[in-house]
Amino acid sequence: MSDGSTTLRTILTQKKPPITCNLNVAANTKSQYWPDIQASLWHGFDLNSLNNKYADMLDEPVQEETVATSPRASQMLTGLIIDQTKDVRYLLGWNKALMGFAVNLVKSKFSHADGFTIIHVCTDANEAAALRVGERFHVDHLIALDKIPSQALVVGLGKSSAIISLKKFVCNGQLVLSNKRHYWVLRQLANVCKAARTPYGYIQTDTELIVCRFRTKLEPNLYSVNAMPVPWSSHGPKVLTTDLALWWLCTKALSPPDDIPTEGTAASGSRMTPIPENSFQPQETNDRVYYDVSTNADWQNYSFDDLGLAEHPGP
Repeated sequence: MSDGSTTLRTILTQKKPPITCNLNVAANTKSQYWPDIQASLWHGFDLNSLNNKYADMLDEPVQEETVATSPRASQMLTGLIIDQTKDVRYLLGWNKALMGFAVNLVKSKFSHADGFTIIHVCTDANEAAALRVGERFHVDHLIALDKIPSQALVVGLGKSSAIISLKKFVCNGQLVLSNKRHYWVLRQLANVCKAARTPYGYIQTDTELIVCRFRTKLEPNLYSVNAMPVPWSSHGPKVLTTDLALWWLCTKALSPPDDIPTEGTAASGSRMTPIPENSFQPQETNDRVYYDVSTNADWQNYSFDDLGLAEHPGP
């Protein structure tokens, strides 16, 4: 542990102000063309596992001049009120700012990113959604390697706690979802992750961060998802915070593909395999940048027509 100096852990465990949400319970957007899912708790996504792998990196003192450039939650988030669904994007703006600082601070330790810039793009809360993966699929936060072809690392969606809250459904080490509304949100994220060619995604609400890792089964349109909710209010060096969790998700995306274990079997007896971390090609159409992955030949278990990507626009 550090000697009292500011560390990356200090920055990623700072206390964030509570967020007021004035929205009523609402249903999520739905599409029959989104992948179906089997959801379970992400066992091993906890502070002990994080410390076993990255304690030295997290507890290394950060130079004072670098600390001075780090985002402050008290400055960016104090007084934030969620009156409209799009207001949640302010929280993803925080994620963009903090991950832009914290991930770039350790980028040199990951050979996968050698020579490349990590880009962080977020949909502005004051504008209509414009950030997309694929020609039609909206996403609120994209973290990617700026290479040719580009490679998505993590994608994020913003939702209010009136739409999804998984922390209420964790019981005895299991994720027990009794509300179909939550499945639709996870299915939407699965669709975005598929389009972006990354197994890693997250959902940000005003009360929690839900980190997700998707795998495919060799059955049409069926995904396995490991999910772990982390309370927004968590803070301090002895707990897993939302900021630590998102940073860890980014480092997983920067690690070699064999860091994503396969586990279990599909009903057909085929092994479950990770979604390949393939890249996607930036294209320009109608003065709007989007990411076209439909020509990537490495995706072999599903066809894009199975999900209706060509004919059926998603949110």
